[in-house]
Amino acid sequence: MPLGTGSQVIVFDTAKVGRAALKTTDVQFQIYQKQFQTVAALANKPGMSTTIFTNHHPILAFAPIPGSTPAPGNLALQSVMSSLYAQAYYPPGVQVALHGHVHDFQAINFASGHPATIVSGNGGDNLDVALPDPFPANLTPAPGVVIDKLSHNNSFGFLIMERRAAPARGWTFKAYTAAGKLLASCDQAGTTLTCDKTGFVAP
Repeated sequence: MPLGTGSQVIVFDTAKVGRAALKTTDVQFQIYQKQFQTVAALANKPGMSTTIFTNHHPILAFAPIPGSTPAPGNLALQSVMSSLYAQAYYPPGVQVALHGHVHDFQAINFASGHPATIVSGNGGDNLDVALPDPFPANLTPAPGVVIDKLSHNNSFGFLIMERRAAPARGWTFKAYTAAGKLLASCDQAGTTLTCDKTGFVAP
């Protein structure tokens, strides 16, 4: 879906995806693999400077687990993506990934050059427990992925995207509480996400 001035959103349906890695002989693996090849073609359209990939299940983010270490990103999708793009996971041309499913807010910048990742799931019916704070330095959402900075919160709220003023390119993602209080503001440029707050962001 084109947004103008070199930005687009690619919407990817993962409604039926499971949690476990898929075998290459699985029909679902083959369908998703073909669809990710379409993602690659769309992400490389001429004139696009910012491609935002959006789907329901987080791929390079975390799922909080009460009393335990957070779970990594969706293993089923990772298994398909790594078959095409190894530990890059996403095809070239994807700068941002936007997800829901996990009922919290996460904004992740990667030292490994992966697409900036936003999880905006804190508008759901229930909230997940908070991610650990400080966040363990050795945790990764997928093999080969290195976290640089993580901002997170598990209060009810919402996210607003605003186009950055020229000559800057990209978007500003602003996370708010349900009452409208600004939690964090994150500027995106390419695959880099720079937030004004890191770690657990108190409401």
